[in-house]
Amino acid sequence: MPTAYKILGQSNPNANVLTNIYTVPALNTAVISTVSFCNANLTSNAFVTMYAVQSGQQPSANNIITNRAILPMTDTLIFTIGMTLASNDRIIANVTTANIGSSVFGSENY
Repeated sequence: MPTAYKILGQSNPNANVLTNIYTVPALNTAVISTVSFCNANLTSNAFVTMYAVQSGQQPSANNIITNRAILPMTDTLIFTIGMTLASNDRIIANVTTANIGSSVFGSENY
């Protein structure tokens, strides 16, 4: 099975909206090495909640990775994880302010 190492997903989620940061393509698997959130706000802190959601499921307490991690203004949170995901699994995030850039890095097997 070939492997591609790359930026898997990037997003700038709206505040207080569950947002798909990355979805594993159909018939693929993925290994997530790192997820980052960067607060570009100059005046407000944020909280970040992140989920690893199996295909067909919804975000819940069963699949939460971090709950309301504090992200100070102009700072970055970096999660080095080593998470494995199957076809159509998703990484979903909720942030409490706008201007939070998110990136998912890793590899896809196809």
